[in-house]
Amino acid sequence: MKGILLKDSILIRKYCIFHFIVSLIFFIISITGSSAETSNLNFTYYAVAMVSIIPITISAYDEQSKWNLYEAVLPVSRKQIVLEKYLLTALIVIPVSVIYSVILFAAKGGNLNEVLLNFTIMLLFGLISPCVILPIIYKFGYLKGRIINLIIIALLMAIASVSAIASINANQAVYSVFNSSFAVMILAAAAAVIFIISAAISVYIYNKKEF
Repeated sequence: MKGILLKDSILIRKYCIFHFIVSLIFFIISITGSSAETSNLNFTYYAVAMVSIIPITISAYDEQSKWNLYEAVLPVSRKQIVLEKYLLTALIVIPVSVIYSVILFAAKGGNLNEVLLNFTIMLLFGLISPCVILPIIYKFGYLKGRIINLIIIALLMAIASVSAIASINANQAVYSVFNSSFAVMILAAAAAVIFIISAAISVYIYNKKEF
């Protein structure tokens, strides 16, 4: 698995730097407004989503180069091959979410609950896209599933925009409840459950796949 991670890291440096640049641009936009302008938070979600699709992009390059056929004969199990992509997702999304949450706190202030809330929202939003799309890729391949991929990404962008608008119109009481430690735990648990279920589905699909 270490070898596959190394291969993916080389591909990221070669082909995916653009994702990080666009992500950084979106994040800068999200913190340029005043602390009261919560509408800019949707750009933070876009920023995390942009880096979260890197494992999906890597899978597309793998399929294009027929690497998946070569990978199947390597001395690694199919389970390890699948879990490597999920590990790569976690290694990208979690640090980015932490960094963006800390910078957002430094730029706009708040309390610990707000920092944790922003982190868990970014984490959940960052994991949804790869966790939905990766099983589709393992089932149908990237090229056949690209239309579904685009639909899912468009839906995620719409959800981010609606969430930002809702946060502006929400009254202080609702915001205080949503900002509680309980909400943070629920969001974190949801992210973990989605991640685990998606990985299990992908492993099952890939184990049944014939090349």
